[in-house]
Amino acid sequence: MIGGVMLGRVFLISINTMLFILGVSITTAGILIKLNVKSMELEMNSTTTTLYEPGILTDDVAIFFIVPGVVLVLVAEFGLLGAYTRCRWMLITYANILLILLIVKIAVLALWISMTEKMEELIKMEMLKSLKANYINDTLNSNNEISNLWNNMFLTSDCCAVNPVTGNHTDFKETPWCKETIKCNLPRTCCEDVDADNYTLASVNCTSSMSGYKTMGCYDVMLDQVKSYSALIFAVVSSVLVIELMAIVFAYQIC
Repeated sequence: MIGGVMLGRVFLISINTMLFILGVSITTAGILIKLNVKSMELEMNSTTTTLYEPGILTDDVAIFFIVPGVVLVLVAEFGLLGAYTRCRWMLITYANILLILLIVKIAVLALWISMTEKMEELIKMEMLKSLKANYINDTLNSNNEISNLWNNMFLTSDCCAVNPVTGNHTDFKETPWCKETIKCNLPRTCCEDVDADNYTLASVNCTSSMSGYKTMGCYDVMLDQVKSYSALIFAVVSSVLVIELMAIVFAYQIC
């Protein structure tokens, strides 16, 4: 029993010391951003749009750091002092806060998993909407920045359109580019073995006869990239949940 209590105290003191330092670092970063709002605004004036009033963006960034940092400091302080002094009310408060956070995280994780399919459909729908509304040319220097970004994605991500391109279907049929062009099949940026320097020399067999093009849709490429990190994300989340559960058990055991 004594060994278990000592192990619990060492665990809580170690974990909460690291959390306290992390919380102080995050809070300090937020305060520094807040103090340097004026100098940052001068740099942002040329790039910010009317969507933001001066100072709002930097204030949001500062708050994003300060609030989680303060919460982390307070929670870690309860755990650290409670474990060091074996103060019963501190340990119980700390354990209850962690329990609430644990339940919330599990609920959010379950909600995220249940909504994954719907979110994927929503993302694809928004990508299609963007392509169909903004794709005006198969160049990198048109007067539509979003159209240029699409072409850059085709070149750098080895993909074409949103859905996979087949001989009978492309997403470009409903774009302004196709509506204004007498004959449109595929953009030059969708051809294989081209880059930003030579895409203008793309083969006619690709653009007209649809031969030698990138068949994979950009949505599938993006989804594969996200899924490639899923194992790492799952491992991190699982580790955090296990550590929180151990901290709750040790806190209740000590008090």
